[in-house]
Amino acid sequence: MRFGILGVGGYVARKHMEAITTVGGQIVAACDLSDSVGQLDRYAPRCMFTTRDEVFWQDHIHEIDTVVLCTPSWQHIGQAITALKNGKNVVIEKPLALSHESGSRFITDIQQYTGRVYPVVQLRYHPEVATLRTAIDGHCTTLDIDYVVCRGPWYDESWKGQSKLSGGILVNIGIHLFDLAVYLTGNVVDIEAAEVALHEAHGVFKTEHARVTWRLAIVDDPAAVHRRFTVGPVSLDVSDKMSNLHKEVYRRVVSDEKGCDVASVIKSLHLIDAIKTFNIQHD
Repeated sequence: MRFGILGVGGYVARKHMEAITTVGGQIVAACDLSDSVGQLDRYAPRCMFTTRDEVFWQDHIHEIDTVVLCTPSWQHIGQAITALKNGKNVVIEKPLALSHESGSRFITDIQQYTGRVYPVVQLRYHPEVATLRTAIDGHCTTLDIDYVVCRGPWYDESWKGQSKLSGGILVNIGIHLFDLAVYLTGNVVDIEAAEVALHEAHGVFKTEHARVTWRLAIVDDPAAVHRRFTVGPVSLDVSDKMSNLHKEVYRRVVSDEKGCDVASVIKSLHLIDAIKTFNIQHD
């Protein structure tokens, strides 16, 4: 299967390229505003490259089976629709959208196209998630999540540090946390507490099967990084074994299997919107 990547110069693109080549895919075209994309040489030295979006869509789209979006978050919906209009499958790096409303419109819009959509929610494929699901097993319980990542000063200077472009800490960093929480414990019932700042957020919400206490933080100390999910006596740090989870997404793509249901993926955006609303109302 032949892939074309938009946003190939970014950090996350390397994970996609590694996953694509691991499952036997071929990267045939790539695009990025920056021309410093030497990491292509490792995975696809003969790949066609351009810094202009219009060249990618006009000159190279016919060579591609699946378009991969590693672009800034606010561009995902429009680029995904363009790929589908061209009869292609599309892999969308997180987040699928910046709000539940835009995600819902996307679901409506894509009904007219035949291409498959593969949202990247790779933590669902983490080998230890089954252990957490077994611990919950449909019973009402408590889930504690402590999710800490390391980002340097560059983060605030980039588009990722601008809430209108990235969705802020809840979307850009927390989307995996919230997706896994809903995936494990069911739909959100109520927001009990939430405080959101630029580099830290925390709160409590209820789902169908759990009362979830969560904290999300951006720090500048790599040693402090962890992504810990605790259900009763079962505590797992899903930072372990995260490095190759993207290949599980691409294994489904090359096998022509369905990806994660888009409707299930945007449930986390519904939760994030509810947290933002609560935070504004109680500020």
